[in-house]
Amino acid sequence: MKSGEVRKLEKGQTKQTEMIDSLTKVINGQKDTISNISEVIRLEKIKVHTEYDNYISSKDRGQQLMDLHMIVKKNIKDLQK
Repeated sequence: MKSGEVRKLEKGQTKQTEMIDSLTKVINGQKDTISNISEVIRLEKIKVHTEYDNYISSKDRGQQLMDLHMIVKKNIKDLQK
């Protein structure tokens, strides 16, 4: 086999190895997310409740909205424990 062909094969093998390594990283990241799904869900709930909190805080509140705001604040506090 000629040296040029060997270099091409080595280059191709290097690219394949890099691709396999990057795919392994993606798979491991997904496995971590799946194994910590309850934490991921908790963080998303905090984000949603915080957005509600910010929205309600910016409005002129009636009694109903104030009651809802208290519930949202309680939920945020409970989720942060």
